[in-house]
Amino acid sequence: MDTSSKGLVVSEELLEIRWNQTVVQRVCRVSYDLRDGVRISTEPWIITSEPLPSLDDRYSVRAQNGEPFEAFATRIPRSWSETGWRAELQLVPKLEPVLIHKASPVRSVKFAIPNFGHFISQRPGHRAIRNHIDLPGGGWSFHIGLLGELELGDLSAAESYSFTFTHSGTLTRDDGLDFTPLEARHALAAIGDFLTFCRGRLISPALVEGFDAEGHKVMQEWGSGRIEPYTECATWLDRNQAQEMAYVFPGFLKRTLDPEWREVLRECIYWYSRTNTAAAGVDGALVLIQAALESLAWRLLVQHHKVLSAHGFEKLPAADHLRLLMDRCSIPLTIPEGLEALHRAAARTWSDGPEAVVEIRNRVVHPPKKASGSSNKKGSGVYWDAWRLGAWYLELAILRLVGFNGKYANRTNKHLGSVEAVPWAAFDPANI
Repeated sequence: MDTSSKGLVVSEELLEIRWNQTVVQRVCRVSYDLRDGVRISTEPWIITSEPLPSLDDRYSVRAQNGEPFEAFATRIPRSWSETGWRAELQLVPKLEPVLIHKASPVRSVKFAIPNFGHFISQRPGHRAIRNHIDLPGGGWSFHIGLLGELELGDLSAAESYSFTFTHSGTLTRDDGLDFTPLEARHALAAIGDFLTFCRGRLISPALVEGFDAEGHKVMQEWGSGRIEPYTECATWLDRNQAQEMAYVFPGFLKRTLDPEWREVLRECIYWYSRTNTAAAGVDGALVLIQAALESLAWRLLVQHHKVLSAHGFEKLPAADHLRLLMDRCSIPLTIPEGLEALHRAAARTWSDGPEAVVEIRNRVVHPPKKASGSSNKKGSGVYWDAWRLGAWYLELAILRLVGFNGKYANRTNKHLGSVEAVPWAAFDPANI
């Protein structure tokens, strides 16, 4: 891969570009930047007929071995010459990543992982390993390691402050057989969601390339899914006990590849990441956390287990939605003692954790006209603890849904390197 001052050049090839009634084929440079995404720049050419391309036109772009995709023009530098307008186009895809592939089957895929941060994994009876882990599941096998393993070259042109590549990844089938580019895309989307859940910020595979059995490149993705700047934040995964990822991943992959669960889990993990980085503020984070929990409750109680009708669910108070979800997932309703401010306030006001989360969220959405007491102040420890409790509920609910029975970092009383068994491990290890 080449570098340029405007990003990492991932391809230089002939592309077909359409707008209005015009079709041109131009050699284009496709570059990628972790912060800004994909940019497509055409070589200059002479335009002899009107109308000229404009920023308002809708563009369609197609590589020789790919499907057409929509794009927007961001710049159209042009100048007049004796033979006509000398112009070029600078385009961005409407959606990323863009899948470029040939008809050949894929045997392996390599990719880069941004902003995941360092980790240590250690299996029983083995020495600790830094920044390496194998994640098998659902017939797939992911290996995550250091960037140097895949010889991806100098990636600095695609990096900037808070946006850096930290690991490489490979994807193969457990049975060693071929797979389609579309199957690879679904699996890569799942690993992006999983890494996001592990790290609490949006992470997506980038610089994706697929190869056939002879090692020829037969697939490429331009761009990536959503990526957030690097920040340190608490999640269920302790970075010094990262081997637990391998026990969570098989069930997680099964759920995310299941059409019944894919969308709700992706939605909840997106909201989880947005709240975990504090981008929405602790008050806004509470609103998103409750929305995620209620989405899971609806899917589990109404659509999956059918223990409630849609009408019956809607008639229940929001706190009961959360109570039923926690009960089904074997998660304690009592407020953990580690949430000291919330624990003290609950002794005077609320019966359990779900009621505390809902009532404090309601104060955010419908603030009282006259605040009284520290628990009404958004900056107080009560609001902070309510967010921690809601995030803890969401982490445990997802871990329960994917059938995890191992050890996790409890954010309500967490120290680096300290993990404990999930609440249901001892008495109810079965999937729900």
